Amino acid sequence: DLELKAAAHAFLKRLKEDQLEKLLRAMESKGGEVTPCVAVSSAEIRLGPVTVSPHVLCCRLFRWPGLRGDAEMRRLPSCSSSGGGGGGGGGGGGGATVCCNPYHWSVVVKIGESTTATNANALTSSSAQSLSTSATTRSDAQSLSTSATTRSDAPSSYTTATTASGGGGKSPWCTVAYWELRERVGRLFPVQDSSPSLHVFQQLPRGDGMCLGLLQKSSAQEGVRRTRDKIGFGHHHQHQQQQQQPPQEGEVWAYNASEFPIFVNSPTLDDPESPRSLVVKKVPPGHSIKIFDYARAELLERTEARNLLLTEGPFDDRSVRISMVKGWGPSYARQFITSCPCWLEVLLGPRG
Repeated sequence: DLELKAAAHAFLKRLKEDQLEKLLRAMESKGGEVTPCVAVSSAEIRLGPVTVSPHVLCCRLFRWPGLRGDAEMRRLPSCSSSGGGGGGGGGGGGGATVCCNPYHWSVVVKIGESTTATNANALTSSSAQSLSTSATTRSDAQSLSTSATTRSDAPSSYTTATTASGGGGKSPWCTVAYWELRERVGRLFPVQDSSPSLHVFQQLPRGDGMCLGLLQKSSAQEGVRRTRDKIGFGHHHQHQQQQQQPPQEGEVWAYNASEFPIFVNSPTLDDPESPRSLVVKKVPPGHSIKIFDYARAELLERTEARNLLLTEGPFDDRSVRISMVKGWGPSYARQFITSCPCWLEVLLGPRG
């Protein structure tokens, strides 16, 4: 509309040539590579009867037309700007400048939104299948963390600072396993405290992280092949901590950098008042979600609902599952995550 066009014109007039070049580079990359910050004066811009922050306007113009304000935004770890909130934080902050690179921001999925709750009858079978995979992976992860060897036989683009299994005797903050249907593919991927972020992707220009394409073999499953093609830029995991916090504290976030949704199940997303529910969250492209909260996990450990779960059988309260492209649960054809073509198991370390 005319008001938006006027606001966009006012915003672009603020930018110098080098800022316009950075903005263009970010838009052309579509988040597929690390691009520099576009630091702009944080003075608000008039949009009809209201004013908006420049980074909100920029994200509304180039990524999310329905964006309302920075309260629902989160800055990504790739943003190094000192203005516009802390690293991995939300909001625009009160600095003199703010980063207006649209691919340095995400929209936060609220806990109460886009939820699929699995019914109680399906939970027993689903839990048994999930726990079986988790127990196997957890056992392998413990063996890996006690090994002094480094995966020197892994391809160079698979071996990063996060893959060393030695780590000076320290356990990784998480270990990632990649699955296709019921089959685990490739080796475990431990992530050390020195690397709080992990990027999991299929194809990425100059990518660094866990490249699934290097793990995969030819598959006879057409659904698996189609899903692989849609993973693309994948998603990021970030372990966020406050200063002076022990290693196994804080929060773990996931950001969906692909063009298709991801689906998340985590013990700290479950409804504590309904212990037999299994909550699956849909995370659209460009969105972030807090997939694990150590403080909430500690509170849930002391609830009556959690005690009830433990009496019914083993329960892994540090296991997060992420399905790429395909969802599962009563709203989908797939009732269990082991029916999803491509999915991850993220095993978080115990509290320190």
